[in-house]
Order: sequence, then structure tokens, then C-alpha cells
Amino acid sequence: MIAEDGLPSKKTAQKACHGAPVTSDTLFQAASVSKPVAALAALRLVESGKLSLDDDVNQYLKSWKVQENDFTKNEKVTLRGLLTHTAGMTVRGFPGYAPGESIPTTVQILNGDAPANTPPLWIQIHDGNGATRAAAMLSLSCCWKTSPACRLRNWRSNGF
Repeated sequence: MIAEDGLPSKKTAQKACHGAPVTSDTLFQAASVSKPVAALAALRLVESGKLSLDDDVNQYLKSWKVQENDFTKNEKVTLRGLLTHTAGMTVRGFPGYAPGESIPTTVQILNGDAPANTPPLWIQIHDGNGATRAAAMLSLSCCWKTSPACRLRNWRSNGF
């Protein structure tokens, strides 16, 4: 639901859809609402022993790695750091993509390669989107099944 002054608003919804008409079939980007879902999925993998909160995330990543720099030489990026926004990852949010725009792959987003509309991810001091990065990293690891059928089965088996 899109609200304005606490009430459903078609006008506000149309702004969120880049001016396109809003219908019952309109899809919206999940944005920050997906962060607790990604955190829950990550913690379920920790609980099952497939991931660790405190290991270097690069040991789980297959098609992309966190690049080493001055910030990561002594302190590696961990899932705990990502989920608590203390890993030092850059990029303060995502503007999303309008209908008809090319959608980048996860690796293109992380590298800042076209058609991504954000700069590459790198480590600095403060992180504002750790759960977003955790979800992206989980999707690139060997532990996360990315097919819709697997995701649906996993959510149903966990009571959702």
C-alpha cells in the first residue's frame, strides 16, 4: 500500500511508478522492505550451519569478491558486519529502475557496471545498506538457491 497522510494514495503511487498508471497488477520495487527478509534468510543459514556471522564473507562468494583495501587488511567483511551496518560498505541506497529500463545483474550492480545506476561497491568507514549487500552476497554464494521455486519452497517450509 502507498499512503499519503496515512491514507491510500493513487497519486503518490503513480509517482512511485514513474507516472505510469497504477492497477492491481502494478509491481513495486521492494526496496528497504526486503532488508529484514534478507536478514532472516541469512540468519536461517547461520542457524543451519551453512554460513557464519563472523567469517570473511569472501569464503562464501563465488562470482564476486569484496576487494581488499586499507580498511579490509586487518578487519575482514563479515555477515555480522553487513547485517549490523558496520562492515563499511558504500552506496547509500538504490534509485531502482523504471519499467522498460535494462535491469543489471547482481555482479553488475556490485561492480557499478552498466546498466547499473549506482557506483561500484567498496569498503570505507560507515555502511547504510548492509542488509541489501548481504542479500546480494547470499544470492552469489553457494548457499542461496536463486530459483523462484526454491525460494518459495524455503519460505513455505519456514511457515511463511
